[in-house]
Amino acid sequence: MKNKKNTQNMTKRGKVSFSYIASHDIDHRLPVERVYAGDDFVRWGSTNRHPERLYEKFTLCPTLNTIITGTSDYVMGNGMRVNDVLAGFAGQVNVKRDDLRDIVSRCVLDLILFGGFTVQVIYNLAGEIAELYYVDIRNCRLSEDESHVYFSKKWGSSLSDYEKYPAFDPENKVPTQILFYKGSNTRGFYPVPAYYAAMTAIETEIEIQKFHYNSIINNFACNVIVNINNGIPSDEEKEEFEKDFTDKYTGTDNTGRALFSYNENKEQAATIERINDDNFDKKYEALAKTTRQNIYASFRAIPAIFGIMTETTGFSEQEFTEAFNLYNRTVIYPRQQEMIRVFDYLFSVENSLSFVPFSLNTENDG
Repeated sequence: MKNKKNTQNMTKRGKVSFSYIASHDIDHRLPVERVYAGDDFVRWGSTNRHPERLYEKFTLCPTLNTIITGTSDYVMGNGMRVNDVLAGFAGQVNVKRDDLRDIVSRCVLDLILFGGFTVQVIYNLAGEIAELYYVDIRNCRLSEDESHVYFSKKWGSSLSDYEKYPAFDPENKVPTQILFYKGSNTRGFYPVPAYYAAMTAIETEIEIQKFHYNSIINNFACNVIVNINNGIPSDEEKEEFEKDFTDKYTGTDNTGRALFSYNENKEQAATIERINDDNFDKKYEALAKTTRQNIYASFRAIPAIFGIMTETTGFSEQEFTEAFNLYNRTVIYPRQQEMIRVFDYLFSVENSLSFVPFSLNTENDG
């Protein structure tokens, strides 16, 4: 909801004032990708901050957060192994003392959240990889020919404060490069997460939480009209009255209290009318179930494998195993193979990584 507006309507009985709150439209089309005049990079969204929007939904939507973090844990499995060729390098890959598993783990989360990830590669004079750094993909943009990656922590607020790096090329081992992996779902410059079709459901779940929260905090907000029947006050008087009323008579601490109206005479008495709530709570409950189902469907996931019990499912070991095996074949294993292919390309080594499969019985895992 955006701006509060006032309109006035002249009738035979006099002037009537109406207040309403304008609704807002949500556009979930793919973000604009274009080069604007004066830019060296392709913008990721019209404001060049689309990945920040995705991250915001991840932090505010419980279902999305549960699935993404849970799937990331499943992809990493019960451990990660590296090829013997990389054994000496994998222990500490940069001055921050990260090991290769740290890097891969962060990249897996970004792959599921954003649809891609970025890594900085530093070569030594012998043309070997000396250091490897995880780079937050939110801070990276591509040149139009995808030959360079631009890095900044202030996209959207400053168009000049950025650093330029060559895009990763194993055949051209310049000292510092950035691997920008944009996944296989995109047909443009930037990655598209698999769950993007459920963005409306994700936004709806966030708004449902706001509705329930505001229903608790603002007890009178949705079901009471207060009419002051002594003429239309000035904007300043409206603001003062609305503030006093809100401060005194809304919120859980004021539930059930009596409302006293002081008037000069009976004809100018304030009247209070209750609005039929139309069972909003039940409608929102039904809508919440639908939105959760749509979010899970976008991941091809079943709530049980993330520890969520529903009305139709329990939480038996057999049910979990069957659901997990399906999710493993359709989502987890493909993401593991995707990571392996990318890091094979990065290191120019076949089977550079391998993941120890997750299982219920960790004692039997290698």
